[in-house]
Amino acid sequence: MLTKNEFVRCLEGITYVQTRQQKRRYKLKLNGDYIEGEGLDNDPRLSFEISVDDLYDAYKDGADTTVKLKGYKSLRWKQSPSLAILDKVRSGSVKDNG
Repeated sequence: MLTKNEFVRCLEGITYVQTRQQKRRYKLKLNGDYIEGEGLDNDPRLSFEISVDDLYDAYKDGADTTVKLKGYKSLRWKQSPSLAILDKVRSGSVKDNG
């Protein structure tokens, strides 16, 4: 399990994620305590923020489905990109960012 500092370093390396179903892609940027994101498919004007603290708590708790992510306030309407970010961190493929 990553420490919070290691987790944040991983987030710094992620600029793009794709959902598990390969239906949506998101462009991401770490900005302080939040990840700012925007949709690249369906509605590219879609923008959102995800709390790094909530995302790390979900990571520590082993949340691995969108249903489990609904329990975290800032992730509630952003479960798909949140899960895609957690999948990327867990896979260890942050460096390739693709």
